[in-house]
Amino acid sequence: MATNGMDLGSSTRDYGTSARSSSITYKSPELAQKSLITLNNLRQNDALCDVTLIVNGVRISAHRIWLASCSPYFQAMFTNQMAESRQQEIQMIDIDEETLQTLIDYCYCGEITITEHNVQQILPSACLLSIQEVQDFCCEFLKKQLDSTNCLLFDRTTH
Repeated sequence: MATNGMDLGSSTRDYGTSARSSSITYKSPELAQKSLITLNNLRQNDALCDVTLIVNGVRISAHRIWLASCSPYFQAMFTNQMAESRQQEIQMIDIDEETLQTLIDYCYCGEITITEHNVQQILPSACLLSIQEVQDFCCEFLKKQLDSTNCLLFDRTTH
């Protein structure tokens, strides 16, 4: 049954009781994407952000709850008794500012561009932050780039 272009799902009725009851379930096909766009807009306007990640003097505002939902690293940082769980500003180490910005953007947009110029920074940083989809995507990218002329180069950079 459709009304105004919306699928109203199915109605269920319980005829086993004297009182009539019915229920209907609606699942929005757009809510998650629209919410993600709104959350990213809030971040870009520094609205409702509750944490600032700092690397090499560059400040990246974000929402703890969203970072925790995208990254087990941030989830552990913000939900355990770590000092960072109470800090408004967190100094990030072992990651450069451009790579961190790229990965935070990925968390808010669900999109990342991997190139032969950035994969060697993004892959280890995605591993550090435990962003599995990006890790997998980087590995697939590297596999596609691998051939007999560069396999020794890849071998040397991984050891």
